[in-house]
Amino acid sequence: MYFDVADECVVPDVMHDVLEGYLPYTTKLMLNYFISTRLFSNDDINSLMSNFDYGFEAISIPSPLTSTILQSADKTRLGQTTSQMWTLGRMLPVMIGHFIPQDDEHWVHYIQLLDIVDLIFAPTVNPETPGYLEVLIEENLEQFVTLYRESVLPKMHFLIHVPRLLARLGPLVRYWTMRYEAKHQYFKSLATHMGNFINVTFSLAMRQQSYQCYVLNSDSGFCFKSQIIGKGENITVQATNFKDQLSSYSLTEHDMVFCTQTAEVSGVKLKTGVAVVLSAEDKSHAKFGIVKNLFVVDNELILALHALEILEYSVHHHSWIVEESDRRSVMSAKSIPSRQVLTLRPIRDTFLKQFFVTLKYSL
Repeated sequence: MYFDVADECVVPDVMHDVLEGYLPYTTKLMLNYFISTRLFSNDDINSLMSNFDYGFEAISIPSPLTSTILQSADKTRLGQTTSQMWTLGRMLPVMIGHFIPQDDEHWVHYIQLLDIVDLIFAPTVNPETPGYLEVLIEENLEQFVTLYRESVLPKMHFLIHVPRLLARLGPLVRYWTMRYEAKHQYFKSLATHMGNFINVTFSLAMRQQSYQCYVLNSDSGFCFKSQIIGKGENITVQATNFKDQLSSYSLTEHDMVFCTQTAEVSGVKLKTGVAVVLSAEDKSHAKFGIVKNLFVVDNELILALHALEILEYSVHHHSWIVEESDRRSVMSAKSIPSRQVLTLRPIRDTFLKQFFVTLKYSL
């Protein structure tokens, strides 16, 4: 009947609502609960955090969790930046999951919250996602009040509207303020280091415009370079372990290919030893491969892969458990269905070559 501004126009900022609201609030309560039950100590957490292999998440390694921060009155304060909080939330199940009993109610609640976060931050939305997400959010909020006897914050309440807006507007990460905050960080860092406090806004504007002129006059402009190849060497196809697979590119054993350990394609950084998504239909049909070599054939980057055998999806660790197989394949880097580059993390207390694979967001 009437145009409702709040219903039609207001887009939620999932960065603030989740990464600076519900996730740190719940993480803080959950850690304090387990510390109080003596499953682990604050020192145990910090030791695990400092020795953890963050892989590609190393640019946002979480800060130590002091007892002062954990006991502070600020409910959503954990001493982390937004990107650090996202990393900490996703990595905690692999870090401390071995301490937690199976089916612990507080842990099940936290894992369900991570499922919600994965769905909200996914860059694509399936038709069934909003309805499923609505059920998860309702259950999770109800369980939060039951378990922790705490009030629901406004940022938590805003999540109720996420499924409806997700269906109407599409992936909400396309509207979040993360990129604006990143640009703001550039100005804050610049203001600190340039040492000019007479006319700060003028100095920042001049530096910004000078930088934009440089970018516009560079070869790439605003766009990623389509392909950046690292150092390497030319070898024969016969010298590789993928001569049969490379034959699909009309290469003989005596042909030369360029072999490198690192490369970047459309902003996606790749290197040997990382895992990539080979099939991104949904969680139940996911397929992964480990990059063994990177070849350049006719200026095209080719990934030489060993398939990762999926043993199971560990809900308790919010990760897949995989094992490297001998099945080999090659594929163009431009054909990777997902931009997620994943780190293989060895499973504790096992002599088998089994690894955890944790996604950054839902497929």
